[in-house]
Amino acid sequence: MPITAGVLFITITAHWIIDILLAFEGFIQPSDLGYCVTPPGLNPAERVYLNLPDPKHVLTSALYVATTLVGDGFMIYRLFIVWGRNRFIIIPPTVLCIALAVTGGMVTYLFSQAKTPLFQAAGAWITSCFVLTFLCNLFSTSLIAFKIFNSNKLMGRAQIDSAGMTKIMEILVESAVLYSVCVILALGTYVSNSNVQFVIVAIVSDSTTRPGDRVSTFSPLERPHNCELLSQPYSYEPPT
Repeated sequence: MPITAGVLFITITAHWIIDILLAFEGFIQPSDLGYCVTPPGLNPAERVYLNLPDPKHVLTSALYVATTLVGDGFMIYRLFIVWGRNRFIIIPPTVLCIALAVTGGMVTYLFSQAKTPLFQAAGAWITSCFVLTFLCNLFSTSLIAFKIFNSNKLMGRAQIDSAGMTKIMEILVESAVLYSVCVILALGTYVSNSNVQFVIVAIVSDSTTRPGDRVSTFSPLERPHNCELLSQPYSYEPPT
């Protein structure tokens, strides 16, 4: 967990720094008046944000993909642990994560070679990235929540205090909804060719500290005996 948190902190912070640099370059009037807009030309903001081959844009794309992959990978790891280290349960999200790595790599490459606007340069590749991370998040979160819900029922029937698990369930669902809404907004703004997507993508990058990461801050899932309780079947016999 500390390694994952450290990697996410570095990639997200770097993404924000580059976003600030781009905003400063595009919206703060430069000292060189020759750089300012002319009637038939582009204004400074358009020159900055439409220049996709700019190394800053390429690096931003690479950082976003890396952040998303780390977040999805950690979510898959959480799914693996909660389901008792069941390798079969993580096959679908792992395939989605690999596909995301391929599509994300293509987006970054196309940015570096782009000679057309953003909405034409990467096209379906960007849409695929948003859809793949959304599906991976939805699949993993749903199965983790399902496992915790069943464990709560078992602990309730066994008269075991399940307050900790209930709190984890609440954090998990709320975080999943937040991230899913951000991804849907990013996808919607991209499909509609809206420049709002630049703001949404910055928000999505920051919200990649997603449900599995938040769950790990609660000790019940970190303790081996509680992981066993989640993953092992339990038989209940009513008192006679």
